Amino acid sequence: MNHTKTVCGILRIAAGSLLAACLLAPAWAQSVYKSTRADGSVVYGDAPLPDAAKVEQYLLAPVQVPTPADKARAARQRSHDERAVRDVDERLRKRKAAIETADNEVNSALAALERAKKRAQNDEEPQPGERSRNATGSSRLNETYWGRVQDLELAVAQAERRLNAAYAARNNLRD
Repeated sequence: MNHTKTVCGILRIAAGSLLAACLLAPAWAQSVYKSTRADGSVVYGDAPLPDAAKVEQYLLAPVQVPTPADKARAARQRSHDERAVRDVDERLRKRKAAIETADNEVNSALAALERAKKRAQNDEEPQPGERSRNATGSSRLNETYWGRVQDLELAVAQAERRLNAAYAARNNLRD
């Protein structure tokens, strides 16, 4: 009975040592030797040639072979990263489109303001029928004129409000 326990213990120690050696083997650096013979020929190997005229030793970095779990983790990370990149690209595309739309609104509002100002300036003069005669024989501007001028001024004020709103909307998108 004691003999069986001893053998099992030895087997466990041997198996543990073998497992540790297998797991740690990739971490050990391996050496490659470049042996140059007297005739100038070169031989590479895991041990130097005894008759070599010159020997150089190179340490090779261990190669980590990814496990299936490592590969699966890397694939999940790649998938996550690709989704994140697509999400950022989509947000940037939408932001660019929104800024372009806002720029178009600013340009449209600016043109509307210029037209309203030009119309107000050009239509400042009284039109036929906008003067009324008074008792002294002279004329005065009537309500039709003042209503038209007020409408022109209102159009300019509305165009200015539209332009200010367009600037504010565009600036909010740029922040």
